Amino acid sequence: MKKSISFLVDTMLRNHIIEAEKAEICRTGLELIISDIIGFSLILIAGLLTDTVVFACVYLIMMCCVRKFCGGFHANSYWLCRTVSVGTYIAVIIVNYLITEHEMAFTLFFDIFSLVTIAVFAPVRHPNKTLTDTEVKANKFFSVISAFVFSILSVVLTIYRLRTGLVIAIIMFAIAVLMYAGMIANKRREVI
Repeated sequence: MKKSISFLVDTMLRNHIIEAEKAEICRTGLELIISDIIGFSLILIAGLLTDTVVFACVYLIMMCCVRKFCGGFHANSYWLCRTVSVGTYIAVIIVNYLITEHEMAFTLFFDIFSLVTIAVFAPVRHPNKTLTDTEVKANKFFSVISAFVFSILSVVLTIYRLRTGLVIAIIMFAIAVLMYAGMIANKRREVI
């Protein structure tokens, strides 16, 4: 991927599309965009292979709407990040298939656990990205509001016996678990 991006940036430099001092910013931006495209594609492919495309779309939406503000585990490389993302999605699907009864009880448990975790710990900060006090407050607000909205949605859908409600609650639980994993990883970084 780095060779392709370097070729693309070099081509843009030769054709005077970007200035030399902006090359590194462009390179980093392209890496992030391509990494995100690969990550989204892998989740959608996993959804196709498991006949859960709707759940894959819900997963991606929730990761963008809730996880973005909550923070949590951040991998040290793009490939580890994609592996964790796909692995988390597959874990969500497995848990969904393992729950065959008492869907409302599980939905409520996952939602309450997630809401409490998010309300208490969000946003989980990452050492490579410092947040201002205003950003911390905004992230806390948006994470709690989005988690609350998705929790209400999951309960309503579960009442109507739509499996997507349980899946939303499981994804919320996964986001909370990733928050704890991020806090543990941050503590380990402090020790090293």
